[in-house]
Amino acid sequence: MLLQMIYSSEAAPDLVLADFEKMLAEFRVRNQARGITGMLLLVEGVFVQILEGESDRVLTLMRSLERDGRHRDMKVFYRSFVEERSFASWSMAY
Repeated sequence: MLLQMIYSSEAAPDLVLADFEKMLAEFRVRNQARGITGMLLLVEGVFVQILEGESDRVLTLMRSLERDGRHRDMKVFYRSFVEERSFASWSMAY
């Protein structure tokens, strides 16, 4: 079964748009290889991300994100098993 999670976090104060665009390109490649789909919003220094995929892969990614210094104060506010993806064709929409 697929796991869908939504979290928010604050971007690190020193994160610049050019760095973020490079990160986004890397995320898309990695997520596609892992079978993870979703979307990422960045609004006024706050990230909101939806991740979906096989539960073990999503949880592994979440653990990695928790240790990532490019953002902080990560809060998961939705976690549910789903039968189908909401973002099936998006490795990481932005």
